[in-house]
Amino acid sequence: MSELTKTTDTIDRGTGEWRNSSGNLQNLTVKVWPDGIWLTGSLAKFHLGSNIETLPWKETASAVEHLSDELNQPMAHARVFRLDVAQTFAMERPPSDYFRSFLAPPRMNRHEYRSETLTFFNGQRSIVFYDKLAEMRRKRERLDDRAENGGPSRFHGHSNLLRYEVQFKKSLGRAFDERELRAASLSDSEFYEKVVRKWEEQYFKLGRACLVRRPVGRTSVKSDVEFLAALGLGHFGPQQYLDAITSDLRAGLIDKYQANRKRMKIRELAKGGGITSVGDVLEELDSKVRQAVALCE
Repeated sequence: MSELTKTTDTIDRGTGEWRNSSGNLQNLTVKVWPDGIWLTGSLAKFHLGSNIETLPWKETASAVEHLSDELNQPMAHARVFRLDVAQTFAMERPPSDYFRSFLAPPRMNRHEYRSETLTFFNGQRSIVFYDKLAEMRRKRERLDDRAENGGPSRFHGHSNLLRYEVQFKKSLGRAFDERELRAASLSDSEFYEKVVRKWEEQYFKLGRACLVRRPVGRTSVKSDVEFLAALGLGHFGPQQYLDAITSDLRAGLIDKYQANRKRMKIRELAKGGGITSVGDVLEELDSKVRQAVALCE
């Protein structure tokens, strides 16, 4: 096994016997027991030097082999308990201009950090949007790390880098309809495509708030009311209103049935209430997500 850095050993106080060791292998955290090894960290960053680049399915096999060589263990047979799938996009506008339009999905919590990160999460998975350059500045990382072609990063010169990531944290077999997930599966083309499709699916399942225009040619008063309600909701903030509904529910001011009806109506209005949306800032990001999936087919 390669030399680990920052190693610590755990010794049984009663017998004085070694129980386990922990340390770092580049960016990976490694814990070693007599009967196994536990790894956490980004495989892409370990292999490519930076996780800003995409790890294609063919290169994934090389990454697992690289890891096996470093640890002197057959890591292709290792079980996978968490899978993070992500892509970085060079955008025309600051990342927060895009991800602020998304609404918290049902049964998921929402957390926003400054204008840098938006996370939706529950016990099974997390959906994360963040400003990649801001993250790299915090970690003091640079864009000249080795890319998959051995050259400098293709993101050099771009001032707006948005990262979209889905973290599958539990029940991976059920999530991907697999009996069990091994490291070798990650380099299987069919499984890789399945993962990318799931990543795309999570993106387009997110609710979103759209800009709306005044209905022209509609004779019903209802269409005018829907337009004004959607316009007012846009100014107030759809997510802020959804959060207020949750607060009212917790305070006992409304019951679950009333809260669910309110949420359904707010999400309907946030989508434009049947009114045509215009100038949707997410059209650019939608297109880039679709292109990323097409390249994996």
